[in-house]
Amino acid sequence: MPDDVISLTLDGTPDLPSAILQTLYRLTGRLEKTIAYLDELGLPFALHAQFDGERDDIDRATLRSILEGDGGTL
Repeated sequence: MPDDVISLTLDGTPDLPSAILQTLYRLTGRLEKTIAYLDELGLPFALHAQFDGERDDIDRATLRSILEGDGGTL
């Protein structure tokens, strides 16, 4: 099992209607689509990356670099 992980966490504790929760559930595993959907709704979130057992907050530029295989570093 790989130790490298990229994750997204909603900021705060938003009280979301069931339709939004259902859409988010269907987007699981599709990080870029989830980000676009949260942007559309105006919901704030944080991105995290864990490589070699170390977890760090990352920005969108770093995420893009990682996803495009540009050797993004934390």
